[in-house]
Amino acid sequence: MIRAVIFDMGGTLEDVYWTEETRLNNGRAVLDYLSRHGLPIDADPAEFAVAIHSANLAYKEFSDQHTLELDPFSIWDQYRLRDYPVDRAKLKAVSERLSHIWETTFYNRSLRPDADETLARLKARGYRLGVISNTPSLVQVHYSLRAYGIIDYFSYIGLSSLHGYKKPNPLLFEIAAADMGVKPEECAYVGDTVSRDVVGPRRAGYGLTFRINSALTKNADRKLSANAEEADYPIRSLIEIDGILANLEKG
Repeated sequence: MIRAVIFDMGGTLEDVYWTEETRLNNGRAVLDYLSRHGLPIDADPAEFAVAIHSANLAYKEFSDQHTLELDPFSIWDQYRLRDYPVDRAKLKAVSERLSHIWETTFYNRSLRPDADETLARLKARGYRLGVISNTPSLVQVHYSLRAYGIIDYFSYIGLSSLHGYKKPNPLLFEIAAADMGVKPEECAYVGDTVSRDVVGPRRAGYGLTFRINSALTKNADRKLSANAEEADYPIRSLIEIDGILANLEKG
């Protein structure tokens, strides 16, 4: 019996994508914040935006390979700003805020149109709700959930930046089940990728997986083998989850 439904954030509860314009805006925002905090970098914003994006891709390659999430300072120190001689002591003090800026300016984010109604229905029918998100920021997911007006639906919010592990590491899913007071087999997970959001919960023994496509899916799953297992329920809309669970309850 499913007692808890846990959601991925970016690509699942949110529609998320980036463009050349958002990448440039991100570079400008980072340069501006650094300058205002005594860490000026003399660089063309467009070239800087491309450079830190390229460095971030190197970080993602490392973190995905090892299913690890470094702390915000290490990400900026060892990857995003590794080629820029800024004061590392000052950088450490602002690295979390920079990570929040990164997540909220590099990407366009908006709540999926049916997310609020889906969460309301599931909550009303007694399901415990949670979030597990891969994110380099300690605060961005909480910030976004609050801005969308849906944070109160969730009894658990688990972040890779807090635990030091990334999906599909099963430990993230095991921690969520334990903190929510349910067994892994009593959990359903909803995500937008097979590589992270199907493989991870299955390794942790979750009872069900749902998957919805997003702008991030193709790139995130680009290394999957052709025979990779799909979610138990591929869906086109989050609202489908409520009906599927209702039918399963009926037996």
